Amino acid sequence: MKILITTRTRIAITTILVPTVFVITNLLLLQFVVPLVVSITVLIMVLWVTQLNLKGESIFAVTVFPSVSLGLVVIFLDQIIDTSLTSVGRVSTLIVSTIVLALITYVVTSSINILNIASKQQLPLAQAGRAAHYVLTMVFSYFAFALLVSFEFNILLKAAMVFGLSFMYTFVALWTISLARAQRLISSLGIASMQVFVFLVLSIWPIDAFYFALFLVFVFYMTLGVALEIRETVSRWLWYEYGIIFLGIILILLATASWGINGTIIG
Repeated sequence: MKILITTRTRIAITTILVPTVFVITNLLLLQFVVPLVVSITVLIMVLWVTQLNLKGESIFAVTVFPSVSLGLVVIFLDQIIDTSLTSVGRVSTLIVSTIVLALITYVVTSSINILNIASKQQLPLAQAGRAAHYVLTMVFSYFAFALLVSFEFNILLKAAMVFGLSFMYTFVALWTISLARAQRLISSLGIASMQVFVFLVLSIWPIDAFYFALFLVFVFYMTLGVALEIRETVSRWLWYEYGIIFLGIILILLATASWGINGTIIG
């Protein structure tokens, strides 16, 4: 007799399995392969959740977004766990990290499944799925940029990674609104190039890594927000919002930069 497993059950199993893999690989002291193992697990489980009901660009969007994003989250969580100086602190941090990973896994898997279905037919939950996806994109972008800023390796390689991640997140976000492929490609290339430019400018600006990553996310938030409104006229209130954010970025850059001679420019 064939056992019917509902999509909700598949998502629940995924929510349990991914954190379990995370814990096991950490306990086996295999931190260097944890992100890769978790990413592969997520990729397989998402294919299982969607029952391989993918076609065209949805194959890229539905598989790459969750696997790469959760891999980044795991790297971020591992960095936090490694800062624990005692065994008790490490265990407690691992427990909290596992809970956080389970929650994120559930939200990511649920939203990407909703968006996959919505790409083929009308779905009442589509708008909620898009909203959740947009928020997750900003959160994952911050994880990615914070990690890139904190790691010490060639700046050109960092720039290439900023371009690749920005392109991927933009392309998938525009896929959720069923934009024409040519427009998605052009917008994704433009936003990714803008992110690289901002990254290179901020690389020579003497600011903390926290602000560095935050400013990259703010720029990404503004450019992606405009791109998502490309099918409609961008309201002046949106320009006001982005103008205020941009002004805030400039003021914080001037107030927090430490040049080592006379301190900050203002403040």
